[in-house]
Amino acid sequence: MKFGAINNDIPVQQIKEDLQRFAKLAVDLGATHVESIDAKEVVIDYRVRFKCQVPKCHYYNTNAHCPPYAPSFEEMKKLLSCYSCALLVGLRVPSGVITTGAVQAEQAVNKPSAASRRNAARRKLTRIIVELESEAFYGGYYFAAGFSSGSCKGTWCKNMPCQALEKGKGCRFPLKSRPSMEAVGMDVFKMATNAGWPIYPVGSRCPKDNIPYGMMVGIILIT
Repeated sequence: MKFGAINNDIPVQQIKEDLQRFAKLAVDLGATHVESIDAKEVVIDYRVRFKCQVPKCHYYNTNAHCPPYAPSFEEMKKLLSCYSCALLVGLRVPSGVITTGAVQAEQAVNKPSAASRRNAARRKLTRIIVELESEAFYGGYYFAAGFSSGSCKGTWCKNMPCQALEKGKGCRFPLKSRPSMEAVGMDVFKMATNAGWPIYPVGSRCPKDNIPYGMMVGIILIT
């Protein structure tokens, strides 16, 4: 880890070099896709949050990092206006890990749970995002902020109530848990497509053989 003094006027060349270093670290940690983007390329859309409600996700209103508690569309617009660059991070996974149809089929015949493998993949991506956020923070980018994939409750506290919603308590895993890109209204499909990454919509009618692989995506807002 590179430690750096706080500098309120980091040279553009230094930022470029640091982004390359962060991208290499992401790959070293297991990311399969990494793209440095301008903060203006972060796409947020009201419809993303709406899809959390209709059809309602079973994690909706159950934890501090999902809607309606996650930062709103308006809050994210203001937040993004404060940043100039970001790092988009993708994790390629076998199709059976991410497709709902595959999860249901495997559970039906008591095979090793695809849901548990999907959860493990989400934990891996979140660890990458958190490590990159930490690397940027200690490198002088003290406002670095990471967003992962999937509900933090499903990833870390699946069978427990969200402690962060209880009065006088905080998150059980503050150094591990992060909101998902979708929870704050980021259009992951559009951003991945803009980066040139193949990404497929999945759902309950999507057999794993219908797609070559799945993709989980996170992002770190840098400066």
